[in-house]
Amino acid sequence: MDERAAIEAVLNGDREAFAVLIEPHLNFWIRMAAAWLGSVQDGEDAVQNALVQCYQHLGQFHRRAKFSTWATRIVIRECCRIGRDRDRGVQFLDRREAAEPGFEGVVALETTLGDVLNSEERELFRLAVAEGRSWADVGRLTGMSSGAAKTKWWRARRRLKAALWEGESLDD
Repeated sequence: MDERAAIEAVLNGDREAFAVLIEPHLNFWIRMAAAWLGSVQDGEDAVQNALVQCYQHLGQFHRRAKFSTWATRIVIRECCRIGRDRDRGVQFLDRREAAEPGFEGVVALETTLGDVLNSEERELFRLAVAEGRSWADVGRLTGMSSGAAKTKWWRARRRLKAALWEGESLDD
């Protein structure tokens, strides 16, 4: 079943068709949310909350983008909400705990973040969050000091969080 057919099936009451939409991206969303929030359990909670929102608001999805892109934005917003509620910044998982994200998930996320982050900041995101590299590795790979790389990422992360919470609706 393709994405469009699965969406129509869900909207017509077929709850099981929702699994067709989420299964290919579920592991990526959990890894991303766990990296964002600092624990696998918090990541799983964030993804679960976000997917409930996706299911409840699927009728508002305008299909201009892929479902995975739309859902990724909702996962990111839920991570921001949880992080804000805990009143703490992003913590990255130890590289040993983080699995490599799937290619489609990274592409969907980079597309979603493309309007907020410049190319240098997207590269920092890819290296530090998606690949889970140390700041020393990130600095070496980008040609900047690890401190400079970390500072640039933290500033970009603040802008990203602000952009995701300012005037965004679920149907974007």
